[in-house]
Amino acid sequence: MKKMTMQKIREEKGLSIEDVEKGANLPHGSLIGIETGKHKSAHGLYHLCKFYEIKFSKELMIEYGIIVKKKK
Repeated sequence: MKKMTMQKIREEKGLSIEDVEKGANLPHGSLIGIETGKHKSAHGLYHLCKFYEIKFSKELMIEYGIIVKKKK
């Protein structure tokens, strides 16, 4: 499965950082942090998914390091 990135989605939609901050109601630091993988926020990721109209899923939370799979 190819990793979906929020930055790529934003760029493909032709949206600026400011557009997404306003539309998803996220502070600048949170948006940038989620896009770069430095900010692990289920709440912020949920708002981005809602804004982009994509499914908020367990798999997505794993991709973004919000949920960490235990090694057997």
